[in-house]
Amino acid sequence: MADAGGSDPSEAEAQQGWGCGSSTSGGFPLGGGDILDLLMAWANGDIGFGFPSWNGERWTLPADIGALAALIGLGDPGGGGGGNYIEPYKNVGNCVKSTYGVDPRVFVPAAPGQNGNFIGRDSSGKVFSVETDVASYSTRTLSLKALNFIGALIPSLGTAGLTEASNPNLNYVANDLSPVELFPETQIHELGHSLDLITKGSTNEPSADRFADCVRTGKP
Repeated sequence: MADAGGSDPSEAEAQQGWGCGSSTSGGFPLGGGDILDLLMAWANGDIGFGFPSWNGERWTLPADIGALAALIGLGDPGGGGGGNYIEPYKNVGNCVKSTYGVDPRVFVPAAPGQNGNFIGRDSSGKVFSVETDVASYSTRTLSLKALNFIGALIPSLGTAGLTEASNPNLNYVANDLSPVELFPETQIHELGHSLDLITKGSTNEPSADRFADCVRTGKP
């Protein structure tokens, strides 16, 4: 769990273990749908794979991911200018593999009004997804969900992101974060919690921090 000030309070472990709500139509509904079908086909290697790449000025998209991004309003078909892609997404794939032994297949960055998504294949060959819901909760209401009552009253101490042990395949980022760079930063931190839970069965703040640091610096 991340707080709205960019730090991770020690109380974060209290956020594990409640039931999760469902995501909104603004993202990828985990129950199915054309976009998810495309993502899963991509994850299975049927239509190619790639991560956004940084050219020094902006993110560009491989052809297949460009077509997908066009469907969800993040970029133009076939590459070109991406949407709100920022550093350091270029390190996500290597860090997922080195930290969790997971083969990264698809990564879609979260942005204001647009859910994020990750699809990977674990060491047994099982394909799984992690969705980041950016629509359902504000910082205040996410704080209440996390039982961070002080954060619900003091915005600077509010909960920016939340991952629940009961459903690590769905995590949350508050919909009112500012600046917008906090959306991907928080998504990465919560993805660390989700991957901890999926691959190890437990998580804590130092572990999620290590994954976020790997993505930020490129150093495992």
